[in-house]
Amino acid sequence: MTMLRISTCGAFSMIQCAAAIGLAISSLLFVATQLNVGVDVSDGAYYILSYSQHQEILVQATLFGPLWDSISPFRGILANRYLNLTFVVASFTVLSIAILNLVRTERPSWSDRFLCISIGVAGSLTYFYNWLVDPSYNSMNLGFIACASAAFFMLMRHSETLGSAMGRWNIVLPTALLGASMASIALVKITSAALLGPLMLVAFLFSTKHIMTFRLFITLGSASLLGMLFPLLLMNFAGTSPVRALGMMYGGAELSGLLTASTLNFADKAVSYIEDLASVALFDAWYPPIIGAGLIVLISNRSSAVLGLSPTARLWGTAFLSLVFIGLVVWSGHLEPFSGLMNACLVLTVALSGFGLVLPQNSRKNAILVWGVMSLCSFIYVYGTGNAWYFQVVGALGFPFAAIAAVISATDRLHATLLTSPALALLGLSLYGAGAVIEHEPYRLSAPLSSLNSIARVGPFDEGFRESPEQAEFYNGLRDARIQIAQLPERPVLIDLTGRTPMVAFQIGARIPGTPWLFSGYPGSGAMFDRMIGGLSEQSLQQAWVFQTETYERRHPNTILSKFGLDFPDKYTPIATVPVPYMGFTGTLYAPKNTGLSQPVTTSSDMPSAQAPSIGGNGE
Repeated sequence: MTMLRISTCGAFSMIQCAAAIGLAISSLLFVATQLNVGVDVSDGAYYILSYSQHQEILVQATLFGPLWDSISPFRGILANRYLNLTFVVASFTVLSIAILNLVRTERPSWSDRFLCISIGVAGSLTYFYNWLVDPSYNSMNLGFIACASAAFFMLMRHSETLGSAMGRWNIVLPTALLGASMASIALVKITSAALLGPLMLVAFLFSTKHIMTFRLFITLGSASLLGMLFPLLLMNFAGTSPVRALGMMYGGAELSGLLTASTLNFADKAVSYIEDLASVALFDAWYPPIIGAGLIVLISNRSSAVLGLSPTARLWGTAFLSLVFIGLVVWSGHLEPFSGLMNACLVLTVALSGFGLVLPQNSRKNAILVWGVMSLCSFIYVYGTGNAWYFQVVGALGFPFAAIAAVISATDRLHATLLTSPALALLGLSLYGAGAVIEHEPYRLSAPLSSLNSIARVGPFDEGFRESPEQAEFYNGLRDARIQIAQLPERPVLIDLTGRTPMVAFQIGARIPGTPWLFSGYPGSGAMFDRMIGGLSEQSLQQAWVFQTETYERRHPNTILSKFGLDFPDKYTPIATVPVPYMGFTGTLYAPKNTGLSQPVTTSSDMPSAQAPSIGGNGE
């Protein structure tokens, strides 16, 4: 019977490991092969401008732009997208390895390593579900939280040997990595750092209170401080000194408060998420609690004694119930809305990883630690974004799946195999949901991803991206303006009166007015506009180009420029008129008449649209 159990568990484990690897690789290939599709003209443009033209930014609450520029050797959009994907995957790979080393009391096998890493990495790929694939404060926040968690788990692994000289040396590198990661989180999203830092500090000090000495505390503090200096030095080499960085963040925080006239409230965010989650139809169905109860009975330590089931029957039972759960989700139509499905998967994943509470005593402590930290990291990440929880939390599924991997790694072979089947079912549903959103609801791209086949030439390196015909006309219609600006003695500032198209500045090669995005439609938009445009020199104002629409009600009015001595549009020449599909209006680019340009208006109907796909270069 023992040999049969080992043989059966081994066969199931190999199948499950292959399934996990297959999910991870197929999802990774899906994302990687679509990176040359779609460049959003709003949020995506904000991210691109933040790292490509960060030297021109005067105020910004996040410093992800200069930090990313200090890391990336690339200038083009596509190459930075690949690097961003690599950063997220590498971060969760390191996190998965750190978790595996913490919870396993003996050396893990290669199949255990592949299973743990595949689950963690595949879960992390749900971040790309809304197809904002450019490097951003969200992707960097996600990756650095994973790195900080990995460093924390490395520290906890060596906490029992801190009293020895070798133990103290073993913690120097993880402590420095933790310091560097926390400093990076603070630069990228200080709200996330404000929650994660105290959480990890208290947990570590509580776990090591019996061996902590003043000398050891100084050693750890010094290593952490050295790590914190690393991202600051990187940004300094990229042209952003610590003094300038602090000034940008302070001014950015002030500007954000001026723009939105609102503050983040953790309790309100938590309540709103619970309300959103309660409305998910999946939890109104009859089958989740019934199937969940069956899985609990089959997986828990005393189930064989209660039901008299053999290990083989329990293995087949968990696999059968997991497949039934997937089938019922598909049959009941709960695959839509996808965000609801993924929110449900998040809660079920956290609950499933709670099996760490019933692990044997020697494995329980570390598994529960991982479960607690990973469950909190999802919400710490979302709190840092400042967005609606139901919309953002599904992009942080890598953390609870890493917690499941920890529990699987910490328990014995039989219970690990029992737990893996429902874990893979939830992982598959989550990845399907993410892929469905990418295909059918790519952020502000106005059409399904697979239907974007018109070629747009984007940015200073003329990178080719697949877009909808209308969005391709936006980019291609502004290319001539970039050529004209390149011939001017000095790059002009672009004033976007629409308040919705920061991509215009990047596409035509113009400077930005101290901020990547002159938002319109917010309570403080007018005050923000006055502050940023009022800071321009007289020469920059007179030479500035303007992008405006006449059909968007919440745009900045033309008269707003009169207070700065500009007579718009009377003293300006229209250069090009292009569509802005996600907003449903057309916008016109204007140049001052004193530039000597007299080119007639180029409309979207004049722009040919190529139909063959093309991959953009890296700008090197």
